Amino acid sequence: MTPDQLFGLTDTHLDNWTDTRIGTGKSWRLHRDAISSWQAMVEAAQRDGVCLLPVSTFRDFARQQLIWNEKFNGLRPVHDDEGRSLKRADFSDADWLHKVLRYSALPGLSRHHWGSEIDVFDGDAIQRGIRPQLLPSEFCAGGPCGDLNDWLGQHASRYGFFRPYRHDNGGIAPEPWHLSYAPVSRHLPAEFPRRALQQLLRQNDIAGLDLVLAQFDAIFERYANTLCPEFEPG
Repeated sequence: MTPDQLFGLTDTHLDNWTDTRIGTGKSWRLHRDAISSWQAMVEAAQRDGVCLLPVSTFRDFARQQLIWNEKFNGLRPVHDDEGRSLKRADFSDADWLHKVLRYSALPGLSRHHWGSEIDVFDGDAIQRGIRPQLLPSEFCAGGPCGDLNDWLGQHASRYGFFRPYRHDNGGIAPEPWHLSYAPVSRHLPAEFPRRALQQLLRQNDIAGLDLVLAQFDAIFERYANTLCPEFEPG
């Protein structure tokens, strides 16, 4: 992938996947190499009575920049690990930076730029009126995505998908809803052009930029390069 593709500045690596199960026929942008495997996994889940539904796929640089700036500036909710909303005024800039990074990537550093990442939810739960919040509690036993969570743990790897934030490794908080297509994503971190991204950040309006640049390498290692293994033990 080119730097522009890695940073979410272009969608030349993507194609549309259309969900034919729903009346609207909604389309999602995915890396073209992931689409056939994703479709096969959706169909397999459907046969097992599980409705595997994407709620977020490709996200470009501008969208991630908006999310980042609103969270850093206290204009969008930021939560702790128990799902409680945090107050911006209660934290220094340095502490707040890591509260935001716990759940939201820097623009240019989000895996969602690659098109290989898919946030999922149980479609049947959505049909019952449950609004996805993407909290770990939703994927626990008895939660609206408990059955989906179990199915993914047993079957996702057969289709090339794994959950990079399955457990807490000290960086990104656990995200059992986050799937990654390994044949695309497993090769990218070692190739990542860090210095080019730093230059891109300098050229854009990024909240907390001075702090980000001062800690950039540590941020990369802690939040972008600390992943759960592809194999998910049963």
